[in-house]
Amino acid sequence: ISIDQIDLKDLKKELNKLGVSFSVMKNKESKNYEIFFQAKDIKVMEYAFKQVIAKENKKEKESILKQIKKYKDLSKNKDKTKEKGK
Repeated sequence: ISIDQIDLKDLKKELNKLGVSFSVMKNKESKNYEIFFQAKDIKVMEYAFKQVIAKENKKEKESILKQIKKYKDLSKNKDKTKEKGK
């Protein structure tokens, strides 16, 4: 599997935790890392990949406090004139 340096750290941590044997080699041409696996069970590797992907998706979400601040600013800038209708 070819992977970049940013994702490599999380994947290495997860694979070590699950006891998967692997080796990492840097590809000089593409500046990516090649990972070679030796696992007794394919399901363990799949689980590790799913965990890393889930962590990455969690990091990408915007924080709730930032969302609240954004909507507060929008509500402050809202037009405050009210019209009565019958």
